[in-house]
Amino acid sequence: MSQHSTPPGTPDYRPSCPEYRPAPFILTRTMRATALPFRLCSAVTSAVQLPALPSTGPCATLGFTHVLGGQKTNILLLLLIPLMFGATFELTPGVSFGCSLLVLIPMAERLSFVTEQLALHTNAVLSGLLNATFGNVTELIVCWLALREGLIRVVQLSLLGSVLSNLLLVLGASFMIGGFRYKKQKFKQIVGQVNSGLLMLGAIALILPTILVHSGKDVDVTNDISSSRLCSTVLLINYLLYLYFQLNTHLYAFADDAPADGEAAVLSPRVAGGWLAAITVAVALVSNVLVDAITGAAEDYHISSVFICAVLIPIAGNAAEHGAAVIFAYRNQMDIALGIALGSATQVLLFVLPVCVLLGWVEDQPMTLYFQPYECLTLLLTIVIVTFVLTAASGRSNWLVGVILVSTYFIICVGFFDHRSENLDKHGVRSAVNSQPTMSGLVDPVTTARAVAPPV
Repeated sequence: MSQHSTPPGTPDYRPSCPEYRPAPFILTRTMRATALPFRLCSAVTSAVQLPALPSTGPCATLGFTHVLGGQKTNILLLLLIPLMFGATFELTPGVSFGCSLLVLIPMAERLSFVTEQLALHTNAVLSGLLNATFGNVTELIVCWLALREGLIRVVQLSLLGSVLSNLLLVLGASFMIGGFRYKKQKFKQIVGQVNSGLLMLGAIALILPTILVHSGKDVDVTNDISSSRLCSTVLLINYLLYLYFQLNTHLYAFADDAPADGEAAVLSPRVAGGWLAAITVAVALVSNVLVDAITGAAEDYHISSVFICAVLIPIAGNAAEHGAAVIFAYRNQMDIALGIALGSATQVLLFVLPVCVLLGWVEDQPMTLYFQPYECLTLLLTIVIVTFVLTAASGRSNWLVGVILVSTYFIICVGFFDHRSENLDKHGVRSAVNSQPTMSGLVDPVTTARAVAPPV
């Protein structure tokens, strides 16, 4: 006789998985209460139905039905209309920034969808790399456009915020949501060990220049930029070696042992690649509007531009990646969830940031690895707490660990929110007049006046 006397689908049915447990009554009521805003948004999006696309014919063959139809968040794409005719509508910088930020959410989600479709034609390891790589396409485009405009601080803060959100918010939410459903969840320790070591290497490359500058020693700006480019090259080499380690020598250690769920691809590799390129171009156009409106949006919203660059932009740009990691954790596929969260953070710190430094070399922009002390400290503490969680847990996670990580991210965001407004105009970096910058990254006028004043 079966272990359960009631068939699946009846109210008394419970799955046979021994590690599964239903959420407590109080926790269930709390989750329902917190889900009310999302239900309200769902009700609003349900009231405005997108036109149904045919399931057969050219639309289905070229992927229009699967990419543009059936997803409620695609309603936000209607905000492209005022963005395309911004001059006609006379949008304020705050409205332009808000519209472009909301439009990036469905674009990032659709980018994740076509990436998953393309990944279904590969193995599990390449699938995780594809999700992590194209999950960072949005922020990479934003950084490249900001770098061309000379907005060095925008690049630095957005990349730092991406690393922090992946390590604390995404990883913490994955542990928390998965832990609410399963009492214990297992993951491979080698994933945490390798990524923790690489993240610590990236943190060292950022922290040591800051310590050198604030140690009272005079450092020439030209040498500082050269050393940043040299360290960026070292980080890139280590990232390439990490890919070789993951895809070649230790492929068995990173392969997913979970059975496949039988999901079939609805897009061919060629069609998925075409949509990937098209959505990437659209993201670039919207990101251009986003970058141009950052300073004006900070004035309209009466918040720090640091908070916008370090918190709002990374969350919106990585929204699809965040959701994918949480969904995999909810399905008890923690190796994939960790691969997305940790892999994305590692890629930003060891690949995207060094590439931006080298792109600054090409664009003749003084992009360096020098960050402000608060930013370096938050990065170091984040990597330390994540490393402790991954190594001390012995390959197991629970919901309380997730709560700790998410709470840490909230505390760091409070610090960014309380940060005084910072001028993010062109070349908001260290100046040759004064090698020791202020907390805003600009030249201190008092120190500059003392430097140029004639001796008495």
